Amino acid sequence: MRRAVEVRHPSLVAPEFVELLRAEGIGLVCAATVAWPRMMDVTAGFVYCRLHGATELYASGYDAPEIDFWAEKIVG
Repeated sequence: MRRAVEVRHPSLVAPEFVELLRAEGIGLVCAATVAWPRMMDVTAGFVYCRLHGATELYASGYDAPEIDFWAEKIVG
């Protein structure tokens, strides 16, 4: 079973937390949101991105440059 953690509190933005996730093979959710920290470390054999809203949580979309940004991150 895959496991993933979405960070919503700044206290978890720490190298030690990232290393713990990596050691346990737990994915770090890359949350694109205006409300919580964005962490983009790869900590498992999969990547999980959540696009919560570009300017307003759960209510706003993404324009073409923002979609291009995420596409580049995903495709490489």
